[in-house]
Amino acid sequence: MKSFYHNLSALILLIPSGAVLAQAPLVTNVIPAANARAAARTGLVMATFSQPLTSASAAALKVFSNQRGGLRTTAAPAVVSGNTLSFMPAPYAFLPGETVHATITTAAASAEGALATPRVLQFTTAVGGTGSGNFEMRSRVPAAASNIVLGDIDGDGDLDAVGPNELNAATILLNDGMGNFAAPPTNATVATGGSPYGLALGDIDGDGDLDCVTANASQTSTGGSSSVRFNNGSGVFTAPTVGAEVPVPVFQRTLVLADLDGDGDLDLLTGGSIRLNNGAGLFTAPVANAEITGVARDASGFAVGDVDGDGDLDMTITDFTNTSGKVNILFNNGAAVFAVRPTVPSPAVGPYATTLGDVDGDGDLDLLVIYMTRTGNNVSLFLNNGTGVFGNERVILLGSPFWSNRNLALGDLDADGDLDLLLPLNDRVSVMLNNGAGMFSSPAATVMVSAGFSHVAVTSGDLDADGDLDFVGYAVGYITTCVNQPITLASAAANAAPAFSMYPNPARDVVTVSGVAPRATLEVLDALGRLVATATANATGTAQLTLSAAWAPGVYVVQSEGRVQRLVVE
Repeated sequence: MKSFYHNLSALILLIPSGAVLAQAPLVTNVIPAANARAAARTGLVMATFSQPLTSASAAALKVFSNQRGGLRTTAAPAVVSGNTLSFMPAPYAFLPGETVHATITTAAASAEGALATPRVLQFTTAVGGTGSGNFEMRSRVPAAASNIVLGDIDGDGDLDAVGPNELNAATILLNDGMGNFAAPPTNATVATGGSPYGLALGDIDGDGDLDCVTANASQTSTGGSSSVRFNNGSGVFTAPTVGAEVPVPVFQRTLVLADLDGDGDLDLLTGGSIRLNNGAGLFTAPVANAEITGVARDASGFAVGDVDGDGDLDMTITDFTNTSGKVNILFNNGAAVFAVRPTVPSPAVGPYATTLGDVDGDGDLDLLVIYMTRTGNNVSLFLNNGTGVFGNERVILLGSPFWSNRNLALGDLDADGDLDLLLPLNDRVSVMLNNGAGMFSSPAATVMVSAGFSHVAVTSGDLDADGDLDFVGYAVGYITTCVNQPITLASAAANAAPAFSMYPNPARDVVTVSGVAPRATLEVLDALGRLVATATANATGTAQLTLSAAWAPGVYVVQSEGRVQRLVVE
């Protein structure tokens, strides 16, 4: 034993003074910052490390565009310079307002070792142009689809439209560069599995174009499926010889393509099922935790993003059959293993869809939820405290009498650097502008865009290549293109009807309602959607509501011709 300690002491004496054990590199900074909402379209995507990197580390940075070019580091690989690993968007810039995903894999290494944990982040690019959030209809074309996804599928630089339809196919509509869509003369549909309901575009095989994956609503004897179709770069999609249909336990309604395990390719998340990509577009179930426990198998709406700031992608998910008024938050351990932890409480029931975005500009992802209720659809905003705990509910739209706003879209519609809101409401799409701190303008005070009928989906993008965000709305059998115009909403509002308002509110006896259309009928609904009272406005658009003893204290909805306000009775 004495000899052992003697030898150990001699070894310690041989270690130079001040020497430390070898340490793997750490990521010390990323540009743009995670969840940035107005990143430069031509700016570097860059990671800075604690140590100089090896030249082979260039392969560690993967940058994915969700609208043009897919895996952008295929055509223009990242470069290493000392402690930095960076990608310059080339040969073209990112598109305005698109979401870009970046992964720093464990292939990043220094002479001391490899990065221990991958880093996954996403950001939104800046919007320019002259559009101010005032939209006009450009075109309406027939389309057999249940929703629409935008992406440059034929490599010509503009955004095309792809949508799933119930005829076991996906519908292709090409853009002429000005926002006018038409079916191509050939390959106008892509055969898929049974009754596709959801669709996503993404570069799943890493060849620099956007492929197509659908979530199929048909249930088979063995469960459900997702269909994988590869793009040849010209907008022609074909099924791979292996892995064309990805089995899942039950039919699915929605899906997301994102790097869930940090290995630099896009994985598949559909409902509560995880299927990992081998890098070539072949999806297989992981050995463990392939199915997420605690969520509905046919969950109707979910969103993916790093809600707790730990460098991987988490998930928010709803279950429309769950009337408890909660949205589950699932945290990723970095290896695509999700655990249900906190839930988002709310007095509303029937959560249907969720969207994530940094609406208050504090660097973390906030949560918007659509609730489908007896009185219509409610939309609420929950602010993130930076750790994935959501609270401070703000009701954005209460008791809309329309049932068709089943999704919403966030984007910088007026080019002021924050995320605004597009919300389909039957025959119109409501434009709600953000003040930069997550306070959205009332739909009654914004331009209501007539864009068809029975809209159930809306998605934004620069359709006419002028630098600002336009949008496509889907109606039953049609898609409608609306382009952004340079007329300010403030100018338009000056000629609009006065704001729909009530005074006093809260109230006990008599309420004066103003801003209603002349001679219009008002309806008052209780919290269960039951008609409590009606009234008729006079020639100046004013009416009075007399509260009777039969009105129990609580919250009521007052609506007239699509305009809605909440009334609190004391």
